Amino acid sequence: MSKPSLVLVHGAWHSPKHFGPIVERLEGEYGYKCIAVSLPSTQTPDEAAATLADDSKAVRDAVTAELDAGNHVVVVAHSYGGTPTNNALRGLDAQSRRTSGAETCVQGIAFLNGIPLPAGTAFIDALGGKPHAMHDLRGDFAWVGPPGPEHYFYNEMAEEDQKHWSALLRQQSWLAILDKTEYAAYNDFPCWYLSCQKDQALEPRAQEELVAGAKAGGASIELVKLEGADHTPFIGKHMQATIDFIQGVDAFHFVSAKMTYCRNNHNLTSASFSTRFALFYAQPSAYPNTRRILYRKSQYNPNTCSEAPKFNHTMFSILKDDGYGKNRREGSTSLAAILGVFVPTFIIALINVVAFLLVRNYFRKVYAPRTFLGTIPEKDRTPSSTAHGKSWFHDFRNLTDRFVLQHNSLDAYLYLRFLKFVIYVCLAGALLTWPILFPINATGGGNASQLDRISFSNIAKNDHLWGHTAVAWVFFLGIFAVIAVERLQLIGLRQAYYLSDTYASRLSARTVLFLNVPAEAARPESLKKHFGHQAEHSWPVKDLGDLEDLVEKRNGAAYSLEAAELDYITKYTKLRSKGRPATNGADGAAAEEALSPLAKAARPTSRRPILIGTQVDRIDEARKDVADTVERLEAHRSAPGRNIPAESAVFVAFASQEAAHRAFQQIRFHPHLPLEDRFLSVQPKEVLWKNIQMPIAVRASKASLALAFVIAFTIFFSIPVGLIGTLSNVKELSDRVKWLGWLQDLPDWILGLLVGFVPPFLTSWFVSYVPKLFRHIAKLSGEPTIPQAELKTQAWYMVFQVFQVFLVTTFSSGAAAVATKIAKDPKSAPDLLAESLPKASNFYLTYFILQGTTSAASNLLDYSETLEYLFYEYFWDRTPRDKFQTYAQMRGTPWAAWYPKFTNFLIIAVAYSCIQPLTLGFAAVGLYFYYLSYRYSLLYVRQTKTDTKGEAYKRALQQMPTGLYLAELALIGLFGARKAAAQSTLMIVLLVLTAVGNVLLDRMLRPLELYLGVDKWSEPEQERLLAEEDGADTTDDADLHASAHGRRLGLKKLPKPMPRWLSDFFDSIISASREKASSWLRQDAGWSDDSVQFSEDDIKKAYIAPAFTSKTPKLWIPRDNYGISKQEIEANEREGMASTDEAAEIDEDGRLHWNHNFEEVPIFSKAKAV
Repeated sequence: MSKPSLVLVHGAWHSPKHFGPIVERLEGEYGYKCIAVSLPSTQTPDEAAATLADDSKAVRDAVTAELDAGNHVVVVAHSYGGTPTNNALRGLDAQSRRTSGAETCVQGIAFLNGIPLPAGTAFIDALGGKPHAMHDLRGDFAWVGPPGPEHYFYNEMAEEDQKHWSALLRQQSWLAILDKTEYAAYNDFPCWYLSCQKDQALEPRAQEELVAGAKAGGASIELVKLEGADHTPFIGKHMQATIDFIQGVDAFHFVSAKMTYCRNNHNLTSASFSTRFALFYAQPSAYPNTRRILYRKSQYNPNTCSEAPKFNHTMFSILKDDGYGKNRREGSTSLAAILGVFVPTFIIALINVVAFLLVRNYFRKVYAPRTFLGTIPEKDRTPSSTAHGKSWFHDFRNLTDRFVLQHNSLDAYLYLRFLKFVIYVCLAGALLTWPILFPINATGGGNASQLDRISFSNIAKNDHLWGHTAVAWVFFLGIFAVIAVERLQLIGLRQAYYLSDTYASRLSARTVLFLNVPAEAARPESLKKHFGHQAEHSWPVKDLGDLEDLVEKRNGAAYSLEAAELDYITKYTKLRSKGRPATNGADGAAAEEALSPLAKAARPTSRRPILIGTQVDRIDEARKDVADTVERLEAHRSAPGRNIPAESAVFVAFASQEAAHRAFQQIRFHPHLPLEDRFLSVQPKEVLWKNIQMPIAVRASKASLALAFVIAFTIFFSIPVGLIGTLSNVKELSDRVKWLGWLQDLPDWILGLLVGFVPPFLTSWFVSYVPKLFRHIAKLSGEPTIPQAELKTQAWYMVFQVFQVFLVTTFSSGAAAVATKIAKDPKSAPDLLAESLPKASNFYLTYFILQGTTSAASNLLDYSETLEYLFYEYFWDRTPRDKFQTYAQMRGTPWAAWYPKFTNFLIIAVAYSCIQPLTLGFAAVGLYFYYLSYRYSLLYVRQTKTDTKGEAYKRALQQMPTGLYLAELALIGLFGARKAAAQSTLMIVLLVLTAVGNVLLDRMLRPLELYLGVDKWSEPEQERLLAEEDGADTTDDADLHASAHGRRLGLKKLPKPMPRWLSDFFDSIISASREKASSWLRQDAGWSDDSVQFSEDDIKKAYIAPAFTSKTPKLWIPRDNYGISKQEIEANEREGMASTDEAAEIDEDGRLHWNHNFEEVPIFSKAKAV
């Protein structure tokens, strides 16, 4: 086996000439080829100062030149040279080079008093953020300051040698000292560090801290101490020890993980060193293709050495002839490491579950509101055998997911179905891949260990890749097939929902919203002319102007009046509780109370202007504000300018659902508009009224700006997360920023919180607001309804999840860098995936463990919701209205946040299915625990507030093939890097088939997913005409229906309708799903007669903007024993403000009580689905 080339990198101020003597010996006596790099940062005075990037390039160029020449490389880096070396070797490690098909690699790095820095750190940072005493700064350059290089670098040499080597020093660029590194090679390469114990330039303690810091970050770097040596051990009497150290790195298996040279023999001659630590090659017959450093026990003297050198087979890898060691960035995945993650997360999860079981019965409002809350109709409440004890678990276990469909919503049921679908896919994948790929990977010929032996990382023989290819074809095509079947079944399920009596009776079920309709077409008198004879009612949207703002101001003034009157009643009650007895609110007594001096003293006042103005009565002020705002609102409502705009939105109700769906399909006023301009089944409460008035140009502009913002935010999201991460190193932060020096004076427990708790907490909190931000942007972008804004948010957040949580984590670099690489060279995507995916698999194993245990259990406990409820109940809410609204409020279902997270789960699991099959099993188990927590939540806690009618699940299914594309691209890259041409070709064919199949499937299913139910409600005459057009037999009912159905399954642009057999197959799946779902939704299956009846007035006002019809809120104040509330009610009603003091009262101690029976609450009204 040939020796590797040695690339030597000098330190600051030095040059290749300083390596002259040792290079002469390494080449002449030991047969090494040596290349001494000249760093640009040590320039002549007339040249511009170089940067760290220049030095890193010089190192990389020298290394890659040797690799390309067919030689392995060991890099020897001295002092500052360790910084560009550690920054320059990305992708040159054994694993990456083997993945790219190269036969040579960098075998290891030998640091000689080197300064290897973490990524994102500058050399100056290692100096404490300020120049060292040796730095004599002169502009952009530095010279060695007093007492001179003889003291700092050559303190163990003779004076004559000191002068000789000092004369060869050059100036050092200060810019290189200030630049930050971008990469840390010690995380990807086996490294050794020679620490010279007489070093005056870099103290041994500082060297040990560098090594300890690297190890703490996961680096494989071993410290070897050389007693008596100065900063340049490769010159002079310690040259032989340095040569032996370099040979040890070459041999790759050092005698000891921590070799300590004998303190009492620190001036070792080459002979004594060789005698005490004999270095020789093992016999080839005993260790084929392997070179090791062995320790000769017979020559060890325990009386002269402080520590016996020992073999440590777990710390170092064995270097094979092919140059590929096992050491990778993440290291091998061991069962112990997995258990090390699982045990603490399981304990945390167990604590969460136990806490949930303990507090559930005490806070039923938070953990079981669907069992009793008045906002849930009694027929839709989840059964509860008793409010206490463990019997609820019996109910939870016996209730089926269909109960959620029948008593919560279609979306809620589909979300549980979605989770089960993902679990089944992962479980099926595990059952397929584990029995096949585990044995193939284990016998793959690689040198991986522990759990990595059953991953793709252990494959060294291309013949073994046939197994991965076959499994990929079967599994990926199977996933595509089950996604297609699920989409067909979803069509049938949604058709059944639309056809159910309860849904079909709604006015919204037969109403279509049209945007940007010409004013003439929007007028009621032109209804049938433009929308057909089955159009029955229309509601053109008039210009709102400032009406919504006025309504909000009016309501705010009314609530302020309530609060002021509550303060009045509470204060008066407290003052009188020790005085004369109560009058029980008799009319005459109430009037007398209201005029008493005590009552006047109790009335709340404020200064206007605030702080400096005169005292005004808050009740009178708020009452006047309400009256004035109501007057302005009515004037604005009746203003002549409230006409139909030139292009208006209009709601049109049709005679039947069939007619509404046909109008939705056929009527378009702007056929070439890139934006959707019509929407089915919109309920009034879902409308964003300001958005539906937007002109086309404004809406398109806002949509484009919103998209640009989301793209930029997604790419650069890592920046704020990185800033938060700086908190994890308070010491370094305070050293860099002088005014933060006080941080180091904080108590240890506060520093512990800042370093260990605050960064992950802030990151998690910040990430949790991403879907909320996207939802707000979607509403601002012009989406006409809340469900449409939710669906757009889902699409955006899905991209964010795939990009930030999967791709950026996988590539292990900044998002901008990843985007730049792919944008510059799209063909590099497979290679980037191929290089990064195997290394990141270990992270996702622990990711699934954390998500499936701690996060799922936290989702069940949701302590933040409990704390929020307690805060509002006991500290924030004051008026009866506030308390009622907090109590009646139920948590919603943020589909846009939920679906993308677990769709990305599936994408990650599928992408790693053939690389690390373990991820499939871990994902299935983790998702099952999530399923249980969400099932409980949808049965007992949450109410659907955003009704997408199955659209959210449909989009999730459409997004799932992303996992197939990424998995296929990764395998193409992995196979291509190994020059497995046949397997790569098959994977390219599979990628093309997946893409083409997905496009065709979308084209075929889009009509039925978009125009739900049209086929089911088709008129026989239309079927006959379609069949005639296709040349089918119009006398055969089956042929007649199949032809018409086939035309609807395919797009009109296709040259021919879908083949009969495929149409029949699709139709059979849809029909079976529809019939099954219909049986669940029939009245005898759990739905009572919920048919909605509308009066003429209801229909007249149904789709008029609330800003035109809303009334002043009915004021709700508490009753008191002194008649003040009665007096205030009379005063309010004289101003036209309806008021009541029913179902709420103030006791003698001034505490508020209200009746929790919603039927008695005066401001409660049952929701009516339009």
